[in-house]
This record gives sequence, structure tokens and C-alpha cells, in this order.
Amino acid sequence: MNKFIQNSTIILACCVVIVIIGLYTISTLFSGKCVNTISHEVLSPEGNYKAILFQTNCGVASSISTQVSIRPTGKNLKNDSGIIYIIDGHPKERHIKLIWLGPKKLLIRNPSTLQPFKSETHYKDIAIVYEQ
Repeated sequence: MNKFIQNSTIILACCVVIVIIGLYTISTLFSGKCVNTISHEVLSPEGNYKAILFQTNCGVASSISTQVSIRPTGKNLKNDSGIIYIIDGHPKERHIKLIWLGPKKLLIRNPSTLQPFKSETHYKDIAIVYEQ
């Protein structure tokens, strides 16, 4: 009888651990939090801005997108500001190049024929131009 109680306790403990891990995984996958992974950054000629090419992954319910953000140097990447360009897919698939043509002009070169979801032409006093 003692062996039966010991085995039942072990099985119950394993089930509790599995349920906790499952609940954590489900809450993480469907939490709506996006994870940004920076592919590369390019400083403006004067060094006061940076153009950031990054991947955004918002979990199972959405696809991966490639985005470009302009941020003042020293400011961290955020989900809510400075995003000027969004296209579907992973940065390695899109082969996007960021080139500063001057202190206030950024070129985004996208060799893909896929149309972006967002393509701003200005960010503050910076002009943004595109090339395929």
C-alpha cells in the first residue's frame, strides 16, 4: 500500500508540472506581446539618427514581418514609434538595404516585388525614398 501511495504522489506531481508548463506556454504564445529581433542598424552621416531593420514576431496567431524604424541615436527600439516601413516575411528573405544618402535622407532598397504594408515618405525632418 505504501508503494501505491508513493507512485500515485509521483504521478500527481508530474501531472501538475505538465499542466503548469502547458499553461505558461499557452499564455506566452497568445499574450499579444511582440518580440523584435534586430537584423542591423545604420547610423546617419551626422550620427544623430539610426535606421533599424528588424523582424517582428507576435506569436502563433500572426506572421513574421520585416520592419524599418528610425530612432534617435541612444534610444531603444520600441513597437509604437518611428516605424516607417513594414513588409511581410523575414529580413533574410527580403534582402532590404538601408542607405543614408545624406544627413536627412534615407534610401530603403527592396529588391522584392512584394508590396509593403506601410511605406512612409517622411519621419520628422527626414525624407525617405524607395528603390527596387
